[in-house]
Amino acid sequence: MKLKPGLVIVCAIAATSLSLTAADKSRSEKSSSNSWSSSSSSQSSDHTLGTVERAEKLIGREVRGTDNQRIGKIDDVVVDLESGRVLYAVVSTSGSHQVAIPPSSFTAQGHQLRVDADKDQLKDAPEYSKDEDKASDMQSPSFVSSVYKHFGQSSWFENGSSSSDSAKPFGNPQRVSKLKGMDVTNVSNNKIGDVEDALIDLPAGRVLFVVLNPDRSLNLKDKLYALPPNALTLSSDKKNLVTGIDRDTLASAPGFDQNKWPDFSDSSMATQIYQHYGKQAYFESDSSLKATSRTNSHSRIYHEPSRESTNQ
Repeated sequence: MKLKPGLVIVCAIAATSLSLTAADKSRSEKSSSNSWSSSSSSQSSDHTLGTVERAEKLIGREVRGTDNQRIGKIDDVVVDLESGRVLYAVVSTSGSHQVAIPPSSFTAQGHQLRVDADKDQLKDAPEYSKDEDKASDMQSPSFVSSVYKHFGQSSWFENGSSSSDSAKPFGNPQRVSKLKGMDVTNVSNNKIGDVEDALIDLPAGRVLFVVLNPDRSLNLKDKLYALPPNALTLSSDKKNLVTGIDRDTLASAPGFDQNKWPDFSDSSMATQIYQHYGKQAYFESDSSLKATSRTNSHSRIYHEPSRESTNQ
């Protein structure tokens, strides 16, 4: 059968269109394997996390009291990466005077932070020291406990724990001001990158992620990667962080551009990352979860999914 010239042209255009559509779909599927899916950023999630902020932007933030008077500013935040918890915030109240305030005392109102205390209540608050020889004291359970008690709060690591468990040192305490730029190595002691920042929900007292800036030798196209905090442990010399995550795991992980950070308050995004690394976050509940921290305390840690759930 002889086709008319016009029909031949229409068929050619249709074939070209189908070919381009298939090619675009292939490129889209390929790119979605190691970047944020557009659907997860555009669709509303069933659960939105709290005020998740970069630690870099949290430091220096003005703090006001219940009387709306300026108390001071945040100088640092002390966290425990093993449990994914904020231990306390360091607030300078006057000159060089610094006090420790528990995270649950804070509320976020837009870009302002308010603390449930006034200047008089802060006068006798536990004092923070920057001296390196006192660093272990400032990160000890006894000091953190005193901070909570001063503000009339119970500490999460003492609830339901025996006195011996609650007195055990935190697994990976860090000042977020010193986290930035810290080397991250693999289990073979080869550098895979350094810490770009941490993502914190201060009022909730949680560390959602530690952001990794991969070493150029990994050739990951200048992407940043958010890691669950308990994917990182402290090296034996306490100078850097260690992870079991390798290059292939990072390459297939959801990364993001350095100048385009996703909205990490969307729990669907956070869940996507945790699942990729085989972790389960604090905002997910599962009665079958088992404690994996050496403290063996259910409330002190982020959890690993049970083997039954990961094999399904």
